[in-house]
Amino acid sequence: MTGFHSVNPYTGEVLGHYPFISDQEISNKIAEGQKVYYTYWKKLSVNKRSKLIKPISGYLRENKFVLGELISREMGKPVRESVSEIEKVAWMIDFHCDNASKCLKDKKLKPDILHHIFPLSPLEVF
Repeated sequence: MTGFHSVNPYTGEVLGHYPFISDQEISNKIAEGQKVYYTYWKKLSVNKRSKLIKPISGYLRENKFVLGELISREMGKPVRESVSEIEKVAWMIDFHCDNASKCLKDKKLKPDILHHIFPLSPLEVF
């Protein structure tokens, strides 16, 4: 098999076919992600990253019924559950974007004698 099929588990209908990619293509995509991370993303402030990501929540809310239908077809679940998942993800994006600078602030640890700072910053693309 050179790929996989997306099948509606409720009806058995084949919704699409998606080819596998080679190990080399996977390695290239990881390397590309690392390059973008180190040359661009890592240099952005948390606030700038949040501003770039936050519009995704609006897109999800505007398209929740279309996306919910797609999820339901691929997973065989009720549309209302799929729409609820979309709404939850949109809420999570908003929450994390609105609170990222507070959540990612360096934490000062104060053990008995020594004082340590535990930086909360991204490391790399895995």
